[in-house]
This record gives sequence, C-alpha cells and structure tokens, in this order.
Amino acid sequence: MGQIGAGLMQILLVILGGVALLGLCLVAGGLFGPGGSFGMRRASLIFVPLWLIAALLYWWISATWGGRTAADEFPFVLIIFAAPALAALGVWWRMGRKPA
Repeated sequence: MGQIGAGLMQILLVILGGVALLGLCLVAGGLFGPGGSFGMRRASLIFVPLWLIAALLYWWISATWGGRTAADEFPFVLIIFAAPALAALGVWWRMGRKPA
C-alpha cells in the first residue's frame, strides 16, 4: 500500500473511531439520560464538541509529527470532523421527529 493508500486508511480509521464514539455516547444517553429518545438527542449534541476536540487534537498531532503543515492537513481534518458530526446531527434530527 502506497503513502496515499495509507493516508486514506488512517482517515477512514479515525472517522470509524468517531462513529464508535458517537455510538458510545448514544448508548450512554439512552441508558443514563432522561427518557429514551430525549437522552439520545442530548447525547448526540454532547458528542459534537467532544468530537471537535478530538479532531483538533488529531490536527495538532498530524501537523506536529506528521511532516506536513497545518494548512495541508486542514481539509483532511474537516472531513474527519464533518462525517461523524453530520451523523450525530442526523440522529438528533431523527430522534426529534414524531413517529408517523
């Protein structure tokens, strides 16, 4: 696997970690939160700033030790943050809808 393939795999693994963290937040919100869907809605909103902190930490680590500039890493960090954050906002929106 070349350098491009390894970089893509790293990005996908970090995104997968974000989705796993979202899942843990949703389970915790469902178990410990006030009432099923409300707890999961709150957990999905709590996830977004947690994931932002994790994405910024990834950006700092990759720019410091990865041999690339912060500006070079920014588009990748944006994708890494956006994918799980959009999933969390989708859960928040879906849990707030009334069943048909």
